Amino acid sequence: MIKKIFKYLSLALVFLLVAGFFLVQGGGTSNQQLKNVATPATINDVVDLSSSNLTVSAQGLSTSVNLNENQLATFVKLVLGDNLGQAGDMAIGLDKDQIRMEMPVKFSVVNSKAILYGKPKLENESLVIDVTQTKLGNLPLPRGLFLDQLKKQLGTDSAITVEGNTIRMPLQFPLGQVADLVVKDNKVQLSLTIGQ
Repeated sequence: MIKKIFKYLSLALVFLLVAGFFLVQGGGTSNQQLKNVATPATINDVVDLSSSNLTVSAQGLSTSVNLNENQLATFVKLVLGDNLGQAGDMAIGLDKDQIRMEMPVKFSVVNSKAILYGKPKLENESLVIDVTQTKLGNLPLPRGLFLDQLKKQLGTDSAITVEGNTIRMPLQFPLGQVADLVVKDNKVQLSLTIGQ
């Protein structure tokens, strides 16, 4: 009897250690969260437009710029503004040709981080991320399970919306719009039209 109790306690301890290993909060620090990114006043605070190749047309100034991970977070903050709500806890980054979004989650007493990977595209002046993979810490997780929870967590008043397996956020910024968006080799290439 005592051996069985010891066996089950040992098994439970091993299970907790394995769960702890998979659910360890990894990557991303609090300064990468959108709420901790400085709010830029203009697009020129995100990228130096004076060094880009500007073209003048009837629609305004057009240019193409490359953004790294930090500039992407700053650009998203410019677009969303300071009214982030629950989206403020989110960190956004790049992973090769995909966008990576990280958000803290809590299950019981375990704090972890949900990580979403997705293919981005531009649709109706919005960034649409088709989520291809989700993880809880290091543990792969079914997309639908976490996306439903993310939808509830963001609420109805958030600029970021979840529809099925896609996440959508507006990409309109003061005095301009995004004409094209490509993610490649940990860089985001944006084609911008400014001054309409």
